[in-house]
Amino acid sequence: MTTASPRRQSSASKVARLHQHPDSGEVHALSSNGVSRYVVTLGDSPACTCPGFTHYSRCYHLATALSRFPAFYTRPAAVIVPASGASVPEPPTPAAPAVHLFHIGGRARRAA
Repeated sequence: MTTASPRRQSSASKVARLHQHPDSGEVHALSSNGVSRYVVTLGDSPACTCPGFTHYSRCYHLATALSRFPAFYTRPAAVIVPASGASVPEPPTPAAPAVHLFHIGGRARRAA
């Protein structure tokens, strides 16, 4: 009688062999078979050209590249809109006067 053993989970995560080109900044990852090379894109929309990323939207090539190389993100654009019509802003409305409560013998009383 033969029983199938459950698959062992490795405690160490898989690490990809990467190379970043100094002139272009492009990151290349070597596949598990040691022959294929994949292009890893970092930044606002990280991606990899490997089959694992195209199917599952995550792969160890990208995870290794994100931990090893700094990713540059585009700066969000800030738009300053001038006030319409009025050059001086309107002052805020005054708040209601504060009411002070104090306790005497367990009952709350209003200050005079």
